[in-house]
Amino acid sequence: MTQQSSQLRTLQRIFKEAIKSGKIDSAAKDVILPLMKLPVNADSVITFYGVLFNAANEVNSFRSSPTMEKDILQESLQSITKLNRFFVENNIWNTPWQKFSTFLKNANYILLLDNLSNYYYSAYKLKTVDEEDLKKIAQKINQLLDDVDKSGLPSNVKNVLISHLNEILRVISRYQIDGTEGLQKVAKSMMTDLLLAEKSIDLEDQPKTTFNKVKGLALGFLFWACPSPSDMISIVPAIEQYWVPNYEQFIHKIEESQRLVENSSSLYEAYLNMSQDSSSISMNASLAPKCLPQPKQDEEE
Repeated sequence: MTQQSSQLRTLQRIFKEAIKSGKIDSAAKDVILPLMKLPVNADSVITFYGVLFNAANEVNSFRSSPTMEKDILQESLQSITKLNRFFVENNIWNTPWQKFSTFLKNANYILLLDNLSNYYYSAYKLKTVDEEDLKKIAQKINQLLDDVDKSGLPSNVKNVLISHLNEILRVISRYQIDGTEGLQKVAKSMMTDLLLAEKSIDLEDQPKTTFNKVKGLALGFLFWACPSPSDMISIVPAIEQYWVPNYEQFIHKIEESQRLVENSSSLYEAYLNMSQDSSSISMNASLAPKCLPQPKQDEEE
């Protein structure tokens, strides 16, 4: 079954597992945060509320949908606002989980979040990356980090590259929280910075080889995470021909982009060539149903 990537889906899964745990006498933080694979501390509480607020932002994005019926939109906005308000007024640090569990079950929030997640997926087609594939990608990043660290690159250039590579590793480590959108953001940020910085960097042959490896990684990572990075909203066919989020595709994009970087006069030229060769099919789509999908039965665990 295709796994959906969104903050709405993340929130739905957290709440569903928390209710199933039956730990009604525990503080909410001791139930919720372990399910997010986070330590029980103040920073993790902030992270949880970030997911909560981002889920609300995803629902707010439905305002621009020409296909969602107005009454459904308003009901969805009111419900997600009520959910946020309840969790703000009853902080998870001290409040027993039972209070939240009762609130969620009485208002049938698990079903609502499931429906909203399905709608969001139908509009943007964000899928999840397998955990094992993320580990392999992280290994690839760590190998490149080692190359950069041992290279003869100027310290200012080296620090910038190391910072971006570490940011990719950070997003991968937070994937269960930030999802595929987190990968997209860090890919676009790295590519933008390298495009701006490239002309001001004058390197000898040996460091240049390492720099080209990083540029190839940045370009390939961008087109893997964002198959249509210059046009993130595009029409896609009704059939399931969307982004394939696996390690093999990641490596294919890196190898393809590395060849383009080596044979181009600049990263921007390589980007343009990659754009021309890249499939027009995007992981993001503007197609959406006219109403919320029917709720599914319990998800496969």
